[in-house]
Amino acid sequence: MLKYIFFIFIGPQLCLGQQHLLPSAKSNALGQTSLFNSGINTIFNGVEPFDSAQSRIGVNLSNLFGLKEYSDLGISVRLGNKTNSVGASYFIRPYQFSTEQIIAFGMSQLIGSGLRISIAASHLQNTEEGILRINQLRAALGARVRINDEFQAIVRYSQLAKLSSPNAGSVNIGLQYSPHSSFTVSSEWRSNFQYHFNWSTGFEFILKNVRLYTGVSAPGFNMSFGFALGLDHLTVFSAAVHPVLGISPQFSYEY
Repeated sequence: MLKYIFFIFIGPQLCLGQQHLLPSAKSNALGQTSLFNSGINTIFNGVEPFDSAQSRIGVNLSNLFGLKEYSDLGISVRLGNKTNSVGASYFIRPYQFSTEQIIAFGMSQLIGSGLRISIAASHLQNTEEGILRINQLRAALGARVRINDEFQAIVRYSQLAKLSSPNAGSVNIGLQYSPHSSFTVSSEWRSNFQYHFNWSTGFEFILKNVRLYTGVSAPGFNMSFGFALGLDHLTVFSAAVHPVLGISPQFSYEY
C-alpha cells in the first residue's frame, strides 16, 4: 500500500470560515485547486476521483510562518470502495487567544462510469477565551462528470444553514485536463454571488514515484510550488518557505 507525503513550498490559504475547507498540502501546492486535488479531503472539499477505491487514513500538520500561535492538525478517514464511500474528519487550529475546530462528514456515490455525486456537511466552531464566537453549519452538494478520456468537470454548491448570513452560499466550478498519464492541469472558479471571487490553476507532473506541483491563484496572483513522494516506509521532514514572511511547514500523510 502506498504512503503519500506532500511537501508545499509556497501556497495561498483560503479562509476556513468562509468555505469550511479542510487543509491539504497538495491542494495548496496546486494553487488551491481544492475540488480535484485535496487528497483524502477531496470527499469534503470537492468530489472524489472516479478511480478512488481504497479505504485510507490521513494526517495533515501545518504551521504559519513558524509562529506557535498558528499551528493546526487535521485527521481524516475514508472508508469504502470504487462505487461508494463515506468519510469523517476533525480539524483544530489553536490560535493565541482562540481555537477554531471543524468536524466534517462526507459521502460519495458513483453512478455509471461517468458521474460521481458527493454530499458533505461540516460544523465550524470558534471560541475566544471560552466564549463562543462562531458556530456555523455548512452543507455541500457536488458532481464530477467525465466529459471524455481527457476532460473532467466538477460543479459544487455549498450553503450555510442560516440563509441570511453574509456569504451564505458559494459555488465552485472546476475543469481538469489530462492529455497524458504524467501531466494534469486543473482550473477552478469560486464565487459567493456577492463580491468574493477566486480563480486558481494547478499543474501536476508525474515522474515515476515523484510528483511535482506548481500553481497560481487570483486575486493577488499568488504562486505555489510543491512535490509529493509515493514510496513505502518513507519518512520526510518538510517546510514551506515564504520569501518575505518566513517558513511555513506543512505535512500531509496518507496510508
